Amino acid sequence: MPSYPESVNVLPEGIQTLDRSWRYVYMNDEAIRQSGKRSEELIGRKMTVVFPGIDETPLFKNLLLAMDLRMASRFENLFTYSDGQTAWYDIRVQPSEEGISIYSVDITARKEYEAKLKRANGLYAFLTQISRNISTVADEKELFHDCCHLALRFGNFTMAWIGMYNDGSETLTMVDQSGIPEKDLPLFTEALSHTNPQFSHILHSGEYYISLDIQQEAGLEPWRFYAAKNGVRSCILLPLRKAGVVAGLLNLYSTEIRYTDEDLALLHQLTDQISRALDIFDKVRKQQQMQDELAANESRFRHTLDNMLEGAQIHNFEWRYLYANDALVASSTYTKEKLIGRSLLDVYPGIEQTELFKVLEHCMTHRVSRKYETEFVFPDGSEAYFELSIQPIPEGLFILSFNRTEEMRNREKLIKVNRLYAFNSAINQNIVHVEEEQELLDNTCRIAAEIGKFTLAWVKVVENKHLRRVSLAGTENDPYPEIHELRLPVDHPDLVNTPIGKVMETGRYWAINDITADPMMAAWQDRLLDCGIRSAIFLPIKRFGKVLGIIGLHAPIIDFFDAEEIALLEEAAEDISFAMENFEKARKHREAELLIERNERRFRALIEKSSDIKTLATRSGELLYGSPAFTKVLGYRPDEYLHTSLFDLIHPDDLPAFTEKCNKILEQPGASYLFLQRRRHREGHWLWCEGTVTNLLEEPGVMAMVSNFRNVTPAVEAREKHDFDNSNLDALINNTNDLMWSLDRDYRLITSNAPFDELVKKVRGTAFERGENVLSNAGKGRAERFKGYYDRAFSGEVFSVIEHTLSPNDLWSEISFYPIRAGSDIIGTACHSRNITDRIRTEHLLRRSELFSRGILDSLSAHIAVINSSGDIITVNESWRSFTRQDPDTLLSHTAEGSNYFTACQEAVAAGNADAETVLAHIMDILSGNIRDFYHEYKCTAKPGDRWFSMLVRKFEDDETMIVISHQDITARKLVENQLVMNNESLIKTNNELDRFVYSVSHDLRSPLTSVLGLAGLIEAESNEPDTIVHINMIRNSITRLDNFIRNILNYSRNNRTEVSIAYIPLQQTVDEAIGLLSGAKESEAIRFETDITETVPFYSDRQRFSTIIENLISNAIKYHKTDGTDKFIRVTAGTCANSLVLRVADNGMGIGARHIPKIFDMFYRVANTANGSGIGLYIVRESVGKMQGTVDVSSEEGKGTCFTIILKNLHHEYDTDNSHP
Repeated sequence: MPSYPESVNVLPEGIQTLDRSWRYVYMNDEAIRQSGKRSEELIGRKMTVVFPGIDETPLFKNLLLAMDLRMASRFENLFTYSDGQTAWYDIRVQPSEEGISIYSVDITARKEYEAKLKRANGLYAFLTQISRNISTVADEKELFHDCCHLALRFGNFTMAWIGMYNDGSETLTMVDQSGIPEKDLPLFTEALSHTNPQFSHILHSGEYYISLDIQQEAGLEPWRFYAAKNGVRSCILLPLRKAGVVAGLLNLYSTEIRYTDEDLALLHQLTDQISRALDIFDKVRKQQQMQDELAANESRFRHTLDNMLEGAQIHNFEWRYLYANDALVASSTYTKEKLIGRSLLDVYPGIEQTELFKVLEHCMTHRVSRKYETEFVFPDGSEAYFELSIQPIPEGLFILSFNRTEEMRNREKLIKVNRLYAFNSAINQNIVHVEEEQELLDNTCRIAAEIGKFTLAWVKVVENKHLRRVSLAGTENDPYPEIHELRLPVDHPDLVNTPIGKVMETGRYWAINDITADPMMAAWQDRLLDCGIRSAIFLPIKRFGKVLGIIGLHAPIIDFFDAEEIALLEEAAEDISFAMENFEKARKHREAELLIERNERRFRALIEKSSDIKTLATRSGELLYGSPAFTKVLGYRPDEYLHTSLFDLIHPDDLPAFTEKCNKILEQPGASYLFLQRRRHREGHWLWCEGTVTNLLEEPGVMAMVSNFRNVTPAVEAREKHDFDNSNLDALINNTNDLMWSLDRDYRLITSNAPFDELVKKVRGTAFERGENVLSNAGKGRAERFKGYYDRAFSGEVFSVIEHTLSPNDLWSEISFYPIRAGSDIIGTACHSRNITDRIRTEHLLRRSELFSRGILDSLSAHIAVINSSGDIITVNESWRSFTRQDPDTLLSHTAEGSNYFTACQEAVAAGNADAETVLAHIMDILSGNIRDFYHEYKCTAKPGDRWFSMLVRKFEDDETMIVISHQDITARKLVENQLVMNNESLIKTNNELDRFVYSVSHDLRSPLTSVLGLAGLIEAESNEPDTIVHINMIRNSITRLDNFIRNILNYSRNNRTEVSIAYIPLQQTVDEAIGLLSGAKESEAIRFETDITETVPFYSDRQRFSTIIENLISNAIKYHKTDGTDKFIRVTAGTCANSLVLRVADNGMGIGARHIPKIFDMFYRVANTANGSGIGLYIVRESVGKMQGTVDVSSEEGKGTCFTIILKNLHHEYDTDNSHP
């Protein structure tokens, strides 16, 4: 066996030793893994047997040189395994006593990255060269040639060819290629003449096609044959476009089998550039053809120009007329002699300021063609509409003009008439389908705006001799607010000499074709122009010949309404009037039907289901008949009251009067009388009944006294209660200092309380009489003011006002107005006035106190505002107000007092401000009681730089409907926080770089140390000189110490760089391996190693880190044992459970002083300078334990020994369930 230390097994570098017969003598774990075989398949067997055919490879030739010449070498090798998989290795070969030692590092990932980088660089170079050549090649043929050639030279492709689709076919014609031998070209030509599923897919979808294994693609004949012969493994087919349509394919074949997203993006960019170049070539070819045709036909063109009906003109680069045909001269205001040679700017002064000249100048400067339509105003004021075709020519600019004036006018006329016909048709369809007047009028306005294209449409109708707007469509800005928002009487002075007044007066339409020229529209002219309105028509809506309302239609152009259009609009208005008449007829018809139906039901109910009681009795009072209501009201069944005396049911107190009246009518056939009396209920109580008794004893078929009465007990009791309530109400309204009164719609007093009467009497000398006008003798100002209040109440508004009077006393009053309703009609208003003089004075005092509080708020730097539940800003402090003035671009810029905070937030949300959306949502949560307050930090981007603010929102302490919002500038704090984050990121980067450096240096140092240890072992084995043996031992100890230090550094670096790799850990085996590795050292002589491992459940964690922990703890225990001690031991115990492992490493060595224990896990800390340790082992233990989600603890007594206790989490739940316990 070789004399290598067993520690090389843990190296990340493969180490293997072969003897001179090429047999494997030793392989560490990494070398076995790299071989892809088991240890027993390798050790003792020849390399050429294990790997058949390896002796034919360059790898074996390099090994043979090292074996024969005894010379070290280093090289990189691509190794191919038996299953076809490959891997790259960095190999160092060192002659050894047995034969050779091979050190191998897997560099496959690096090689793949280098290949990817090389491929990307090649594609970049390919793309760059194509980009350069596009600007220099003459035509697409030369471009195709360069593309195929450069694909092999820079793109590292094996073969490239370009095919273009044949017209109307899915077949291709090869136009260029590179990499295909001449002898194979016929195969390709034959294959391209047939349809191919891949080529068809690209043609129809426009998507690229990629194959990573050509041999598996049945549709890629004969490319499969070619690929097998030339080692081609993959291909990508990319579409080339002309004018956006797939016209051909770029086909690239490679020995690579991988294409990254970056590769595909570069290839897409390449084909896009080629496609754009093809479009440019097509345009250049077409332009050249056009120029050739123009040159060949110049004389014919000149003759054609001269006789064209369209105007033709040519200008040089100084805008001078070089040519003008007769048609152009005829459409201008000049002769040909006054045009030729003159500048366009001189002929038409001011044309350089027009949009037309900007277009001409653009075409002249940039040499581009343009079609343009314009309305041209000649110097004499005439206008004409032209369609221009502008074309740059060598002399300057050629302009072909088509006079479209008459055509455009006729078209506009036709469009307008068609639109009005469509408007009338839609109105008629609307009339057929709607059933309500309001819906008809709303749809009329909507149709006028949407189909008739009127800028504004509205309808006003007469209600109670007042005009009211009932519908509006079109512009959002109403130019007639004074008329539309008020219900003006039809004879109101403001309507005189207005189109509305004229229509109401004459019953005929009123059209205005230029609002700026009509004095009637002067009052609204500016607002109409702002709305884009230039003309209007007002049409009457009639019902049965009487004007019911007005339709106002407003158009955006002057002279919109001519006789034909007015006739169509009158027809539409007549249709609407007819519909309104039909609605009215239908309404009256429905009312008549309802009345008939109602009367019929009433009559039937009166006869059959009346709640009134009807009875028939004999002259003596015997009951012969009682209606069903008799039982319902009085409770008697028919068998209980029939043939009994009616007089038995009457209250004794009421009986005499009833008997007297009955006797009187007995002598008068047909006579009747009314009665109100009490009658006994079956249960014994009395009911008040009201009715009539009629003498029909002589009436054939009746022959009885007929009674018709009803139970009026509730009414009698209600009347009694009403009388009581009236008395009580009178006492209540007169037993207060508040004033109460009511009046009708004619301002006449209905009722009032005593305080009101006393005040009026005190002011005017006499109280108001009932029915007297309360505005009389009230003074002009007071009468107008109170008339406005009463009118508001008559309109249905409930409101309160505050009045201040100085006579006869300084008095503040709060007056409330409540409409008095009779059904749906308002017949008057009730008024209540309360003396609030004391409250007003108190408020003045509070206001002065508020000024003091306001001063405190205004002195704060925070921006503070108070809003109500509707978002209205009630008040803000001076900081808020100042900020809105200084920072107009921020969220607070539109949040001054009186504005709405919610609206400002919604506008910010619409502008894309996510913070505003968050703020608004949380304010709503506070208002709804979901949260009490809300804190938010946000960034404000504005001049001169970004700032940060914190925001606090909470409810007002004394008013749950109010919210306090505070914004505080926290920019300084945020700048400090951002600097800390930047510093932290810099530290992390530095630490990562340091870790990589440490790992690289440590890894490179261990390889020569391993060789030195091997040589030291050889010297020790072969030398017989005592001094040499001593020196070799000193060398070995120093190297071992250095190797251990480097190994610790590697472990530290690996612990920092790698994540936890979870796997099953065989505890006993791992502990035994660590003890076996360390027990052979000289320092471990006379130390007894004890283990007690109980593995109740399998333990899963990071095996590499676990081994590092065990080795470091045992190594430390060996180093710090007493050299002169007896019965020395190191005891390792461990036990597992479902969730954890408890590991203890104890010894009876030197122990650790109490003062050192807090520091022993620090990096490079050693208890004594004379110790052999590096001071890093326990630091690595602590870091590894932390990575494995565990804890480490130590107990020690100086001179007696130390025990380390480690608890690690069992990570079996996080282990991949597809793996199984070995």
